[in-house]
Amino acid sequence: MPSTSQKVASFLHDPHALDALVLNMQQWQGGKVQGVAPVVVDPYLGRHLRPHQREGLQFLYECVMGLRESGRFGAVLADDMGLGKTLQVISLIWTLLRQGPSGKPAVKRVIVVTPCSLTQNWADEIKKWLGNERIKALVLQAGPEAKGQVLDFKAGNVWKVMVASYETLRKHTDALAGCVDLLVCDEGHRLKAAAGSKTISALLALRCPRRILVTGTPLQNNLDEFFALINFVNPDLLGSMGTFRRIFGDPISRSRDRDSTPEEVALGHQRSAELSRRVDAFMLRRTKEINAAYLPPLHSFVVFCPPSPLQVALYKQLVRSNMVTSLLTSAGGCSEGSALSCIMAMRKLCNHPDMLFVGDDMEAAGLEADLHPLYPAGYQLGQPQHSGKMQVLEGLLAHVLGGKAGERVVVVSNSTKTLDRVSAVCDSRRWTTVRICGDVNAAKRQDIVTAFNRHNVGQVLLLSAKAGGAGLNLIGANRLVLFDTDWNPATDLQAMARIWRDGQTKPCTIYRLLTTGAIDEKMYQRQLMKGELADAMEQASKQKGPSFTREELRALFSLNTSTSCETAVIMRNSASAQDWLDVKDSLDDEPLKACVASGNISYVRKIANEQDFLKDIEQPREATPPASDDAAGGSCQSSEDGVALDRDTADTAEPQPFPKCNGAHVAFNKETGDNVGPLLIKKDD
Repeated sequence: MPSTSQKVASFLHDPHALDALVLNMQQWQGGKVQGVAPVVVDPYLGRHLRPHQREGLQFLYECVMGLRESGRFGAVLADDMGLGKTLQVISLIWTLLRQGPSGKPAVKRVIVVTPCSLTQNWADEIKKWLGNERIKALVLQAGPEAKGQVLDFKAGNVWKVMVASYETLRKHTDALAGCVDLLVCDEGHRLKAAAGSKTISALLALRCPRRILVTGTPLQNNLDEFFALINFVNPDLLGSMGTFRRIFGDPISRSRDRDSTPEEVALGHQRSAELSRRVDAFMLRRTKEINAAYLPPLHSFVVFCPPSPLQVALYKQLVRSNMVTSLLTSAGGCSEGSALSCIMAMRKLCNHPDMLFVGDDMEAAGLEADLHPLYPAGYQLGQPQHSGKMQVLEGLLAHVLGGKAGERVVVVSNSTKTLDRVSAVCDSRRWTTVRICGDVNAAKRQDIVTAFNRHNVGQVLLLSAKAGGAGLNLIGANRLVLFDTDWNPATDLQAMARIWRDGQTKPCTIYRLLTTGAIDEKMYQRQLMKGELADAMEQASKQKGPSFTREELRALFSLNTSTSCETAVIMRNSASAQDWLDVKDSLDDEPLKACVASGNISYVRKIANEQDFLKDIEQPREATPPASDDAAGGSCQSSEDGVALDRDTADTAEPQPFPKCNGAHVAFNKETGDNVGPLLIKKDD
């Protein structure tokens, strides 16, 4: 006979009810197994779960309860953005806090750790789905009251769920060690350091074996980072780091190289299949195509915007500047700082010439001094006509906000100064704005989101990709403009997923703006080459003596003004060629049609979904010319074969596929925190 507690648990929710979700059906077997109670999802939540969410909840339960493999209690929920990962996790938390196969709750205390901008969002989501009468979430504060909150949570009488930021939780892991039964790490791709980090060490110090890592962008292009994620949730599943690299990492990476042999490709495929077999039991990923059945239509466009005459003049001067010339001809190797300065200057220039303008009352230095004479007399800041992308953005906003449909727009940038320029344009047109950037207190960000979504505060939401590009639900808008590109495609994918989410009631449109033929487009080309994504290593800027091949620099430091879309030319002989048709003359999107009619757009690609940004380039149009001996060595030697940019033809050169780099690191601007771009550093032989 089952115990009294088991009887109560078994009838907490009727396992025989219509649509009842019994999470331990194999254990319970319809009541045939003595001593096992059914674990049934509360119908209050179950009625809201879509089929894929029911499947996800089943997966999470089996993982954290050790049913998939004895002694392993971790899971990675890697569903695409917008598929309701939060609801799946909340459903699991509520179920385990009240039920278990023994007839008692499987867990007593749960911690959800998340970026600081999402802590209140998690508390609000728990309240939304469960109400205060069922459970309350304690948001751990960063101030002196945190110590008392930790004591209250450990007592467990009132608070059974704590939500904390990664930064705040690190300060209290010693006090919380041993009292946590389930740990949920949201935006878990932050835990990607294969060699470990202070955050990972702090989380491990909690001594909680049941761990769930939630991410919409698993870093599949960097196997070391992938190892770190899996090793955190299920330690030693893939062996040590050295063993993993030898058995999986090196063979798989080698098989992706363009010069790999058939034998190496076959071995890479074999090892990749084995890796998938090992991790599939603990990692679940579904793509956003599932949402097509539940959400309004989504349309996505990549929009190529020719640079303005001023941008062209400044860009040519930048390419021909003494700094760039010395980078391409210096016999002593390339200066890392100079290269980063040039890369950042080109990115700024693609956004708007304002970004490099130094007023007449200020002393210009370096690149700004070289460019200053080209600005017209009486140059005024904030004029859209000086930037190809800004002209298109203004045109899109004018058409969308001037309509009667009440549509609103999110504009995303990696640069807060660029958002300043966008804000100035909006102010001049009397379009109201709200803003989420790094200088907005994390506690206030959710208030801004709520006001935007529920109370229609602001026609345009200006969003920093770094501060709010992940996790936020911005369904108050149904159009989104990605104004500039990040070196890491995951950052862009996160940003573009903010509007097409649960709760959206209007058709959605995403516009990704690129400056034709400039570094904007070359960054996009790098995103298309899956195996060559830059590693986000904040310490890269501190490394000494990096070398750049002249081929790499030549590809970066060039401007092609003779093309409507350089990338389409490169892709025309690839397997994805049919996805690269120019649709600018057959558009149904009225705001985009209006911009095309104004002559501010050179090429438009319509894509099915954002994952198309990550398609491989299987067959480039033609092979990249082999580098000379001195280039292969990684230095930027001068040469008589004209390796430096021809000053008369640099802006009209035939496009080439972006060159393969043997090693890549990302540098960060120490003052702004902006991701400057990849340091194309040759690995040591």
